[in-house]
Amino acid sequence: MSTIIQLENKQLHNLAKCWNTLDTGFIEDEIAEDVVYESQWVFQPMHSKVKLLSHLNLKFQAIKESMQSEVMNVSAEIALLPSMSDRPCIVLTQMTAKGLRQATVLVQIRNKAISRIDVCCIPNPSEAKLTGEFPR
Repeated sequence: MSTIIQLENKQLHNLAKCWNTLDTGFIEDEIAEDVVYESQWVFQPMHSKVKLLSHLNLKFQAIKESMQSEVMNVSAEIALLPSMSDRPCIVLTQMTAKGLRQATVLVQIRNKAISRIDVCCIPNPSEAKLTGEFPR
């Protein structure tokens, strides 16, 4: 396994762990100061570590509050994308009484730090090869 793949897997592992525990502490030291975060569900890209961590902390707090008042489960699983030469990714799954929602999380690494995160529905998460790994 190349160093880049190992770093990506380490970064992916910690980002998935962040989602599975709803705690940004697992990625705070691994995000580039000029990280770019884009999501199909957020209208403007974010261009800084401070903005990204603030966004995720608010999102995680809202999820925790929702989990107290309704049946809800959020999980992040390491996966591979066959359409992208088995590129490692994360499949985020949110299960509520209203149904199941999934998103694919693509991550770029630069200088041993997460430099870009894209949360999207294309490539379709249902096409990913799931590994069964849910980092905690």
